[in-house]
Amino acid sequence: MVVDDDPAQRNLVRDFLSPLGFKVLSIGDGRTCLEAVAVEQPDVFLLDISMPGMTGCDLARRLRQWGHEAAVIIMISANADERGRDPVHRVFHDDYLSKPFRLTDLLKRLQSQLRIEWRTGEREEELVQAAPTSPRAATSGPSAPKRSAPRAGPFVSAAHPSEASLEMLRQLTRMGHVRAIREKFDEIAAREPQAADFVDQMRVLVKEFDIKRYEQLLETVDGDDGHA
Repeated sequence: MVVDDDPAQRNLVRDFLSPLGFKVLSIGDGRTCLEAVAVEQPDVFLLDISMPGMTGCDLARRLRQWGHEAAVIIMISANADERGRDPVHRVFHDDYLSKPFRLTDLLKRLQSQLRIEWRTGEREEELVQAAPTSPRAATSGPSAPKRSAPRAGPFVSAAHPSEASLEMLRQLTRMGHVRAIREKFDEIAAREPQAADFVDQMRVLVKEFDIKRYEQLLETVDGDDGHA
């Protein structure tokens, strides 16, 4: 369960974890969280510390008192000083992340706290390869057709996905989670139609295993809610 008054932060975490098989509940404040846990039993709580009304620290204490002793509670804060500001509250949570954090760091916390292992076979089978081998690709000589690399970019800023979507793609790419990347392409195509050309061309790069070009473009493109 992600509890944060910033919807963008909640959506980022939800969109990142859901394709990995997590059921993610997104909550905007402490009171709503307490209402939800009357019927839900999350294994993990990601709690923003600085929320209006009930703070994340107060919520963590209430959750422990309400019977969620076995759940993992990870506190999240934009203020690094809050990590050790109140020693009393540290007994109510298991770990801590400072904003902005890399989503891969969140995965490390989840792996450690939940004792789970990530399956990374798709990275080895798909992303590591430079290109698939085929008889046509191996053909040489003047009559052999040359394979040209897929053309992609540059894209006009108005045709980019949002910065949140781009950051999600970057994080998934660093993980090597190909299926989740493709699912994110589908989501962008449905929710951000202005980025259809971007999605189509980036799909081609992934399909053709031109991962170097794909990663280069992804790192240099700005979201349409930012500035080129």
